[in-house]
Amino acid sequence: MESSSNQTTNKETSERLVLLIENSQQDLKLCKKAILTQSHLYGVDTAATGEEALAKLLQPGKYDVIVMDYEIGENENGEVLQAIHKAAPYCPIIVITREDSPELALKILLSGAS
Repeated sequence: MESSSNQTTNKETSERLVLLIENSQQDLKLCKKAILTQSHLYGVDTAATGEEALAKLLQPGKYDVIVMDYEIGENENGEVLQAIHKAAPYCPIIVITREDSPELALKILLSGAS
């Protein structure tokens, strides 16, 4: 597993900084590559857990957007999503999930996703 410090791109070297929250290393690499190939202006910082993400969000305004996997282990009933929204209320949150459900989509939106 790569350390977060190796994956971090700081705000000084990119115009837009994305916080990517994903607990699967394979999916993290895939998502990170997809984001970085969109523009050289993007930087990606990663977190494998909600706790790690919340610690990174202690610096207000650091991230331009948050992309998170809804199925991270400790996100039962959307608590992590709600905590992230509370920690960064003005930062757009994009949630990815494997489940195709209108009910879940509504729940995710009501929990703070953009």
